Amino acid sequence: MAELIPLQVDTYVSPPIKTATGLADPQKQWWQPITSTLIHGPASAVLVDPPITSAQAEAVGEWVDSILSLYPDKKLRYIYITHAHGDHYFGASIIQKRFAGVEVLATAKVVAGIEVMNSPAVYNVWAGLFPDGQLPEDKVLPQALPESNEFRLDGELLKAYDVSSDCEKSSFLHVPSIALIVGGDVVYGDCHQHLGEANSIEKRQRWLDALELIESLEPNVVIPGHKRSSQSDGRYLVNATRKYIQDFARWGDEIKSDDSIDDVRKPDALFTRVKQASPYHPLRSGADQIAILSFIMDAALSFLPVVHNHLFFDAVAAFASLDFSLRVFTPLVNINNWHHREAINHQAGASRTYSESRVWGEEGNMVVAMSQLSILRTEADKTKL
Repeated sequence: MAELIPLQVDTYVSPPIKTATGLADPQKQWWQPITSTLIHGPASAVLVDPPITSAQAEAVGEWVDSILSLYPDKKLRYIYITHAHGDHYFGASIIQKRFAGVEVLATAKVVAGIEVMNSPAVYNVWAGLFPDGQLPEDKVLPQALPESNEFRLDGELLKAYDVSSDCEKSSFLHVPSIALIVGGDVVYGDCHQHLGEANSIEKRQRWLDALELIESLEPNVVIPGHKRSSQSDGRYLVNATRKYIQDFARWGDEIKSDDSIDDVRKPDALFTRVKQASPYHPLRSGADQIAILSFIMDAALSFLPVVHNHLFFDAVAAFASLDFSLRVFTPLVNINNWHHREAINHQAGASRTYSESRVWGEEGNMVVAMSQLSILRTEADKTKL
């Protein structure tokens, strides 16, 4: 039997793009660069993690075409999605339309997370960050890999590992024949890491365990999910990711216990500390601040709205809760199953809102119910007083 031609690897980094966060600080208006990876053999290719917007996905599609055109008999056969975050798969439908017959794959665990991500309640949060039709209209639901989490590309083994990282429904892809790890969001380059969902000691430890697992596979090449476009891919990124997680946790603990800092100033203090430690990291959206709020408040705020009733938080001069109630029925909360409804009345630069949220556990029992009646008012235009 003839020896197989070794697999090859190419990467494309979608540049940072602006997001509609409603935050005045320019450093909180950008989404991180996103890495897409093309693994290809003599006849077939797999694209790992198409980016988020239609325009980004179209650019990635042109890039894939430019590579495959060098090999007339080579076809894109698969898309593999590493984890259940929209910025690593929303563009898959654009790629599918361009390359007929492409199968979309993920582990069963990640598929379950994507089902939640595709729900209107969560998808609309992403659509708010990328408004005006930037996101593809068609959503994809990948085919689950078999229990082994293995598939083959031109005879070569590719194996996915279910792990936790910046979200619970996460994985990385190992290609033993070329000692390659495609890390998804388990591994980061020079970008701020999203810790909004890794908001407890246990969750961060599971992320650190995933990094140890990657190291145990002794890869030569490690490709991060977010990085500078010119940054090289290597094992050094595993340790850099680990150090960021550990530093963030240590600084957060120090600031939370520092009585000289007012509680309302602690998120800003941690944000400043992180930025000072990593001044070279690319700018990104308000997700950095959300992660910091999450750490300080010990709460999962990864999808916390940064715009309330179309009044940007930075422009809100007054906020009053006329009535608030919170009922917790059990400490076991599955935040992936929740309901929110809101009634809004806008008048003369102010908003009066009634909102109600409910969270259900995995067995279908309601575990948290919250209602709030509020008034928000924008800052007065002093030139008209």
